[in-house]
Amino acid sequence: MNQRGHSWSNSFLAVVVATSNCRLLYGSGYGKSNNMKALSIVAPGGRRIASGEKTLEVRRWKPTIGADEDLLIVENGRFLRAEGDEDYEGKAVAIVRVGAFRPFVPEDLAAACGSYFEEGWLAWELMDVRPISSTISIRAARGIYEIDPPSDMQLRS
Repeated sequence: MNQRGHSWSNSFLAVVVATSNCRLLYGSGYGKSNNMKALSIVAPGGRRIASGEKTLEVRRWKPTIGADEDLLIVENGRFLRAEGDEDYEGKAVAIVRVGAFRPFVPEDLAAACGSYFEEGWLAWELMDVRPISSTISIRAARGIYEIDPPSDMQLRS
């Protein structure tokens, strides 16, 4: 009991439960800010990542994220080709980590759910995939960008 007669144990339990749930969703770095890093993926690629069917993401550039950082996968309906291009109809579908990146090779096509091979691309190995659900549309943008995760985001089983 504190000076006012309130029990700290219930408050402490609520904080522990809330903190544990946040870490399940966002990883150990959650709590430093509301933002998290995100990557937009054109449909149906985001759902394929969430389901575990797509285990590689293929890009021309190196990821600017550490292997211990969470990355929110935002699925959107169109390619974002021009600098500053955004789509506000994106859906958060998974949280992943990028384990490593390496040159993309023809044998990677199936894991990338790709239809053709081209030299010079990089394969990002997606790990610790946590499918999520959310009904709120969010911003999809080019590159890895900061975003506030949707407030209704929940882990799917």
